Amino acid sequence: MKLFRHRANLDMTMIDAIATMEIDADPGILNSSANVIDSVLADARSDRLRLEDEITDRQEQLRQTIVVIEAFETAAKHLDNGYDRPAVTLSAAAE
Repeated sequence: MKLFRHRANLDMTMIDAIATMEIDADPGILNSSANVIDSVLADARSDRLRLEDEITDRQEQLRQTIVVIEAFETAAKHLDNGYDRPAVTLSAAAE
């Protein structure tokens, strides 16, 4: 955990240092940097959308699983208590 905090502090220190750097006006370097940044941002945004979709799918799977568990736990309790569903006769079903 200590290593992780140290790395996070190092990363923030590097980000601060990079943010305060002055860049000479070299169009080639600036264009190249802009392209790299655009590419990284596009990839990150794509990953974000994919992850959000996966999370939504997983949440729905979890919801459905919870419904099944609740339904079957109720049935299991009735069976454990010796509850048998009364048989439906044809005359009762016709009413």
